Amino acid sequence: SVLEDLEKAWRPVHTVTTNFVRSEVNPQFAAIVPPTDIVLVILFEIEMENISGTLTICLPYAAIEPVIPKLKAQFQSEEMEVDQVWVRRLRTELLTTEVEIITELGTTEITPQELMGYKVGDTIILGNDVTDPLTLKVEQNPKFKGFPGVSRGNKAVQITEIIEREG
Repeated sequence: SVLEDLEKAWRPVHTVTTNFVRSEVNPQFAAIVPPTDIVLVILFEIEMENISGTLTICLPYAAIEPVIPKLKAQFQSEEMEVDQVWVRRLRTELLTTEVEIITELGTTEITPQELMGYKVGDTIILGNDVTDPLTLKVEQNPKFKGFPGVSRGNKAVQITEIIEREG
């Protein structure tokens, strides 16, 4: 169960005993501490088969304050051991995860008044030259430059440049 896993995760630092009291759809209504107290909120996005949801764990600062020195000491004195099985599993998941690629044809700025005046058949002039390469964004991050075309009857973009990540 989740609570057993939580206890196991804390075990190297401090013995923790958990009990399920109730669940709350909105963490604001959990009322585990007065509204003025500080809490640590941890969100887990969970996906299984065809269902997904968020698990929120709310820990009052007063409950974790006594173990903070242990947490600091734990990370300073212990070398992080890498679980190779976990690394392989994560790598496999990452390499098979689908990502969204969007090709940006161009951009321009217009006023709301202009926007409201557009009708079918109108032309919007974009702020780039027809000979400029298009930008391809992977998960909203610019990754490639390329030129539009057709491949096997589908619209396509031929990559001409890889945009290196800054930093």
